[in-house]
Formats: sequence, structure tokens, C-alpha cells
Amino acid sequence: MAQNKNRIEIPQDRNSYLGTLNRTWIDKVNKKVGRYFPEEKYEQIVYIHKLSRELAANDIPVQRPLCEPVPVNNLIVAYYQYCKNDPGDFKDGWYVPEETPERIANAAKTFAEFQKLAKDLRGPEKPLDYPYCNSLDWILEPSPLEKLLGEIYIKYKANKEYRNKSIKEYEKMVADLIDKAIPIIEESAWGLCHGDFHSGNTIFQGEEIKLIVDFDFWVHHPLIFDLAISLEMWGRDWDSKKFALDYDKFNHFLDVYIQHGGPVKPLESLVYMLPLARLWIINYGIRKLKYPTDLDKFYKYINGAIMDRLYWYEENIGDLLKSSGLL
Repeated sequence: MAQNKNRIEIPQDRNSYLGTLNRTWIDKVNKKVGRYFPEEKYEQIVYIHKLSRELAANDIPVQRPLCEPVPVNNLIVAYYQYCKNDPGDFKDGWYVPEETPERIANAAKTFAEFQKLAKDLRGPEKPLDYPYCNSLDWILEPSPLEKLLGEIYIKYKANKEYRNKSIKEYEKMVADLIDKAIPIIEESAWGLCHGDFHSGNTIFQGEEIKLIVDFDFWVHHPLIFDLAISLEMWGRDWDSKKFALDYDKFNHFLDVYIQHGGPVKPLESLVYMLPLARLWIINYGIRKLKYPTDLDKFYKYINGAIMDRLYWYEENIGDLLKSSGLL
């Protein structure tokens, strides 16, 4: 067990972890959440803590830091506010809160309030999880998908066994989206974006939101992009075998967001931002794949997890936005 003179301890018992990727655990005695990070992230963590405190001071229920990061060997450790989940929100050991209409409404209201403040805050230039979670710079590159998805995508394209015409179709579809999105991005208000606002990062007690967690994707982005990500997350039909959005959930979130003065306008631009938001989200999983051992997984990502989503958008986004009154 690693420790330093300040007696901050990093537990080795995996049962104490909330997650192994972000190295998070609960101090059950003192009722606080511990996290550790690479030491080179120190300044970024301090800045994120500053943003968290400013949001919390304005009644946004983000997880508050309880201390500044402390060096422990070649790592840094910090503790954060703890809030107990509803036991009924766990299924098979996973935190999977039910997305009831009341919870979706509270999420949309909270997100609208978050964005009202976020438009005046400068988020980190790159997410804490960069490069596994990218910034929007990728869309301005000559080869945007190579920039977004990394080395495995480049090697995938060069592999004769896997290369097929769907890649060209996929690249053209993404290029068309980018051409339409760039003017929107240039004209949009920018500010602090959460980047991963979904029910799994929201601690509920009953229908009420007690805590929003996970700052690993916080970044300085167009606010419309963060709204698109949130609609993607809260509007997803999780029971669908293929990707689809649930019109009722999507419209409910968007209606409440508008009612509570969500600052993103014009909302019609969401038609192009939604599929790009999905690409940005799924990039996180792709960048962790390795060549050549994970080529089969990558192939499934491209032809299923990504292509199915883009096809769905191409076929249904007009109807979706008409049903929400945006088109």
C-alpha cells in the first residue's frame, strides 16, 4: 500500500474501487471518494477543482473537491464529496439508474442551469483523459478520422483483409457532416462542457439529482456540442438492439432544457451535431484498442457501433427534430 507523510493511502483491494480505469475508490470510514492521477496532470486537476468550486457555489450539484491534489510517489491523490446512491439503481453490481420522466426532467433542468454558468467559464483546453478522449481539433484536420481514432484506424485502412468499401462510405458521410458542422461550431458560444453527462454520472436519491460526477471529459467546446452529447445520452433507447434514440425521452429532455432557459440557440443546428457527438463519445472505446490483436473488435465498431448510428441518423433525424418542433 502506497502512502506518504500526509498518510494519504491508495488501497490495493480492488473491491474498494468504484472503477479501475479512473482509479477511484471510496473511503468508507470518512465518507469521501478518493482518486489518483498521473503527476503530470497536477495543474489541470487544480484548474478543474477551481471550476468545480465555482459551479458548486452557484448551486450546480457537481462533485466538490475536498482538498487539493497531494503527491504520492509518482502520482497525485485527491479526495472528493461522497454521496450514497439509491440501492435500487444497481443491477448486477453496476450503477444503472432508471431514467424515469422525473429524473430526465431534473437532468435537463440541471443541465440548463449548468450551461448558463458554463458559457462564462473557460474549460480545459484538452480533456483530462486526452488522447483517449479527444478535443474538437480533429474535425479541422486533413484526415479527421485518423486524428480522432488514432493509430489503429490508420493500420486498419492499410490491412487488405479488413479493408472494404464501407470505409469510403463512412469517411464520406463523416466528411459531409463536418462540412455542415464547421460553420455551426465557428458561430456557436463556447464554454466549459461536461462532455459525458448521462445517468451513470448522475447520483440520484429518489427523483432528485444529488451529485454530478466525472470531470474526465471536461473541455472548452461549443455549448451546442455538449447539449448534443447530453441528448445522445439521455435520449438513448437502451433496449434497442440497434442504435436508436427514444423520441419521447429526447423530446422530454429538450423541452425541459428550453423551458429552463438553456442558452444554446439556434437548436436547429443539432441535426448536424448529434451524430458528431456520437462519434466523439465512441472514440473513447476505440482509442483503447490495440493493433493487431483488436482488429476484429475495431471492425465491429466501424460496421456496427458507428455505421449503424450514422445510418440511423441519416434516416431518422428529420423525423426526430420535427417531432420536437425544431424543424
